[in-house]
Amino acid sequence: LGDCYFLSTLASMAEWPDRIKRLFEIDTVNEQGIYAVKVCDMGVWKTVIIDDYFPCSPDTRKPIFTRSNGNELWVMILEKVWAKIYGGYARIEAGLTRECLHDLTGAPTKYFLTGNPNTYEEIWKELLNGEKSHYIMTAGAGDFFEGADLLSSIGLVGSHAYSLLSVAEVKDKYGKNVRLVRLRNPWGQSEWTGDWSDNSSLWTPELRRQLGVEKKDDGIFFMPYEEFLKHFEDVQFCMIYDHYEYTSFRVKSSPKKAAYIKMNISSGGKYFITVNQKSKRHFPENSNYEYTPVTLIVCRVSHNEVELVEGIQRADREVWVEGHLRPGEYIIYVKIPWLSGQSNDFVISAYGPGKAGFQSTNKKVCPNLLESAFSNYARKSKRLQSYAGDGEPDCFNATDLTTMGFGYCYYRNKSCKTLEVEVFYKEFIGLKLRKPHTGREFSLVVGPGEEAIVLLKTLPRS
Repeated sequence: LGDCYFLSTLASMAEWPDRIKRLFEIDTVNEQGIYAVKVCDMGVWKTVIIDDYFPCSPDTRKPIFTRSNGNELWVMILEKVWAKIYGGYARIEAGLTRECLHDLTGAPTKYFLTGNPNTYEEIWKELLNGEKSHYIMTAGAGDFFEGADLLSSIGLVGSHAYSLLSVAEVKDKYGKNVRLVRLRNPWGQSEWTGDWSDNSSLWTPELRRQLGVEKKDDGIFFMPYEEFLKHFEDVQFCMIYDHYEYTSFRVKSSPKKAAYIKMNISSGGKYFITVNQKSKRHFPENSNYEYTPVTLIVCRVSHNEVELVEGIQRADREVWVEGHLRPGEYIIYVKIPWLSGQSNDFVISAYGPGKAGFQSTNKKVCPNLLESAFSNYARKSKRLQSYAGDGEPDCFNATDLTTMGFGYCYYRNKSCKTLEVEVFYKEFIGLKLRKPHTGREFSLVVGPGEEAIVLLKTLPRS
């Protein structure tokens, strides 16, 4: 079964056994053969019940899919739970480790592609931080020769998911700094055979002891970071914090109207706010189902002041933002112009040091939420500049096209005169003026001591 993405996720999680154990509500063999496992499906933790019947070969009488080297059942049980959620073993062929990482932890995931040399230092810093933070990490080998294995030459498997266990920076026997990446093939065998492999002459006895290197074909191996970047095309990070709380809330949304959700935070700290859509895996392959672009804006509301915390626009199964949230009340704006044209459910979730309280609300609770939030944002922007060159040093403007699904044109008048603004866009591709403005032009009159803002919506399918 081609579910190495799932197995490498389990192998990576098993570096911290409690992260596996907490999934099992029934964790001992029982005569009834019934097991209960918790999974975060579409952003909601639920219990999945299965029995202990597994597909076996009529010839060998052994399981035909995943099986343990010993008598353990947990991998087979988790694989069957994963298959049950999506309708059968055939439905879990091929995939990305980040979908499993999220669903088995509730934590958000991020990934980096290795094709851009300008990101190599950034990726290394992320790897160091991931190990320090005890994140779960995986890596995907590239398509070698249209997916053919390179076992006979360098010991890697093309189009294959590996557990990324750790990284290290050491000095070789010549005193040169070397960056190493430690990986595991979920097959439990077949390893890298190049520099710094198990049998490499580059290892000194001291380095072998320091990094725990053994000469055995167990699927675990080190390789140089430079070679890793050459042969692996992506790195996935699951930002799990074992003490974090998870809260979720299901929302019905229209393709034409934004949803507004009120959120209360009692314990301050770093939080991840996520919009969860239904997985592609629930739909037939020939349906060509695509994720709808999500616009997610998180605002803090306090004493009639609206602060823009974070925002994003992206099409993905999980679309999330992170930020340090103070205790208090927040309003979350979510716009999903469902590609189906029909209303659908999404789940909003919070992952952080405390529980969050959610409830549906509407735009009337804060009629000018986005205008107020982006005005506050623009006031502090480095893009804010005066009209001093035009003889008006006390009048200011800022324009920006953000990655949050909105751009803005902001004006502030600190003078004793009236500021009159007329803007016409010669080209206006992929953008739309937000009401009450329409078309490709707008005009404003900003009185002394006043401010004004015009929002532009980024059209996600432009």
